[in-house]
Amino acid sequence: MNRIDYTSVLAAGYRAELEALLFFNPEQHRFREKIRTVIETHGVPVIHAENDRLYIRLDASSKKSSGVPLTMNPGSAGVSPAARPTATRPRDASAPRHHATGHGSEVQTLYALAGSKARSQLVGVVVYTRSDPATITVLHIAVSEDYSSQGRYHKQMMVPLFIGKLREIGRQIKGIAMLRLLYDTDEFRDIPV
Repeated sequence: MNRIDYTSVLAAGYRAELEALLFFNPEQHRFREKIRTVIETHGVPVIHAENDRLYIRLDASSKKSSGVPLTMNPGSAGVSPAARPTATRPRDASAPRHHATGHGSEVQTLYALAGSKARSQLVGVVVYTRSDPATITVLHIAVSEDYSSQGRYHKQMMVPLFIGKLREIGRQIKGIAMLRLLYDTDEFRDIPV
């Protein structure tokens, strides 16, 4: 089994891997309607580079009441190759990074890296937000094909590991009682933290 490390900070060198996970994921078709609903409600994920790090923000200005593309891709609002860095204050690199969306909420990102520190492969990403004082809502989750339920490393169980990590994070935040998964069922699934 490969070692999996989790981080809220991702170096800019992983941009191609992040784009592939978010916008060209072969499993995306299985969740097409769920993805469409999340985009319509929260906005399109956009990759930004700042201080040699990658961040995901949701572009709420691209929210649409209908006609949202079935797939997110770098040719659309999903990737901003000329994203301008914004001024930030120094922070602890291990602390979760908050990114405001166009409609006032903040999103955070957790990345999963497999392999050694010398050469790790990005194998998963989850974008989430504190949707109300007691709930963390998972907006997007993507896992590389090799680590999906049908992949050669399926026994690593990446999605359940991500859920476990988010439950750990939730237990550390005052007031959080629930983790909400939007892709899980017809509506959503709430999991106690």
